[in-house]
Amino acid sequence: VLDIVDTVDSTAENEKANETEEEESNTSTADPDSDGDGLADAFETNDLNTDPLDADTDGDNLNDAFEIDNGLDPLTSDTAAGDASAVSPGCDAWRREEVYETSVPASVNFVYEVAIDENVDLDEVSDGLEESMARLVGRDLIKCEMLDVRRRQLEGGSSAVVGRYYGDIHNHRHLLVDGIDPAPPDIVTQRTCTYYTSDNPATPPNSYCYVVQGLMTLYLRENSSLSSTSESSSKALKALLTAMNIDDPSPFTLDGDRFNVPG
Repeated sequence: VLDIVDTVDSTAENEKANETEEEESNTSTADPDSDGDGLADAFETNDLNTDPLDADTDGDNLNDAFEIDNGLDPLTSDTAAGDASAVSPGCDAWRREEVYETSVPASVNFVYEVAIDENVDLDEVSDGLEESMARLVGRDLIKCEMLDVRRRQLEGGSSAVVGRYYGDIHNHRHLLVDGIDPAPPDIVTQRTCTYYTSDNPATPPNSYCYVVQGLMTLYLRENSSLSSTSESSSKALKALLTAMNIDDPSPFTLDGDRFNVPG
């Protein structure tokens, strides 16, 4: 048996509380994103500590949501004189396929199997994969291509948001990667393949399988408490895992994109 001991106009009380909160922050529940930056007012106020009334809290000409999506700190200016290309000082080196080094290296170690045509040189394929994997990881973690898009928008006077907020904020804000080096060289091991076996239909005909220990080095943002070697390495491994095992076709195969390696 339920006994109603009191009645409360909860709707009226909630409306009053919302009105008080709006008055204190000058935001509006009628528009949950007062500054139009793609981040909800409540999320900015309670989780990010960014200004819900300013789409660019730190005044660096980069939208708050764009900074979250691209591993930047919306509370600290990330550009030099508003130049979006300066967000990562390693972008120019990445475009020239050079290595931008900092004093904060992070190692990436992984093991993969590769089946190559019996008439193709193993060293040639291995060297090509080293370079292609580093390019792909650099694309995903340094994000120079996204910044090129944003720079063109800034030059055109557009304040449109590039991308939206996805996942845990900390997975984005800690990925301050500025450089990628395919070194040290990968190592072809003596281990026996467990996937590309003779009875696996996925094994290409007339091919040999090798187990390779992959190695590469990330260079993280200097003088930043947000740089995380462990999270950056994990993100690099996830990018490689996705490219090799989930993407169809893999970008490293001849049917893939510009990261493909002959053989």
